[in-house]
Amino acid sequence: MVEEGETFDGGVARNHGWMVAMSAIDSDIPRQVQSIYRLERQSRLDVWHKDAGLIIGGGHNLREIDIPLANFHVVTGHAGVDVEWGRIISGESWHDKRAVYIPRDTRDEITVDRQKLTASFAQGDVGFTVVPLDDSRLKIEYSHDLFNTRKLFVQLPLISFYDGSILVDGKPYEDSELTGVEESIELISPTMGTRVRLSLPAGLPAVLRQGVYPLRWYGGEHPPQRWEPYYKIYLLSVRIDNPATDNGEFMLEVSAN
Repeated sequence: MVEEGETFDGGVARNHGWMVAMSAIDSDIPRQVQSIYRLERQSRLDVWHKDAGLIIGGGHNLREIDIPLANFHVVTGHAGVDVEWGRIISGESWHDKRAVYIPRDTRDEITVDRQKLTASFAQGDVGFTVVPLDDSRLKIEYSHDLFNTRKLFVQLPLISFYDGSILVDGKPYEDSELTGVEESIELISPTMGTRVRLSLPAGLPAVLRQGVYPLRWYGGEHPPQRWEPYYKIYLLSVRIDNPATDNGEFMLEVSAN
């Protein structure tokens, strides 16, 4: 299902055991309206599997929190803006900071066999191409064509359900703000009875950031509540220094646990 128009641009494709959703909506409202609850469409990619449920998605954090769950950070150093592993650590204004992760233009090309998302920044293009290979494997290719860029972060918001556990490079993961990743992340879900393995591009530094809670309150409308959500969102960041024109890939594999 694909829709392109003035009010919506994006679509959903289902193939084999996978469902992939992409959003290519462009709007100036996130840049101009000063409300911490205004959606910025930080992550534009959702990946769902018939057995494992939602694997990649839910990617949105409050505005002006310094960890937007965005797919890309294109860092040039303009206006003093700098980013480390998904966290914006400096910058003169939020207008300048948003320019690092909110693209000027976004386009999608969605078919049953292949789903492509292209995000255009001032320094060039970055994008994903998603290819469902069979019922258990899905490939996510990333590509970039950039100039005058110090570093690029390619990021995936990963879902871990309340009773799940995580392995990083085959070892049990314990919540820590930043955990280095060399080869793979595994999401294990007793509820779903599945194990999802995400293999990373070789030779690039990568970090898994401690899970954040989904957005669940609005400006004092409700009294403070303490409760554990059904899932957390962990942000995987892969860093590419001095990016120009290149590509790489992630691989998702689902198996019974």
